[in-house]
Amino acid sequence: MADRDKTGVALLSFAHLHQRKWAETFKKDSRVALIGLWDEDHSRGMKSAEEYGIPFFKDLDTLISGKEVQAAAICSENNRHIELTIKCCNRKIDVLC
Repeated sequence: MADRDKTGVALLSFAHLHQRKWAETFKKDSRVALIGLWDEDHSRGMKSAEEYGIPFFKDLDTLISGKEVQAAAICSENNRHIELTIKCCNRKIDVLC
């Protein structure tokens, strides 16, 4: 559960390697709570979640449906950026893409 004084961030996909930099940066930032990670490639997602010590969500909607996530870093394959951005924006989640 996110601390009320922190921004809850979801990491959406590790298809692009720069998600690692976002994960490291957010993990070090005391203003951020990493809520969870989703990846369309479950194997890659579970491995990354274990590496960064954050929960893995097999279902994207489960991760972004609650009030804990205020922002999402999207590093999926380029052809999925629009779909994921729209899902987040429909839930009023800020997007870093």
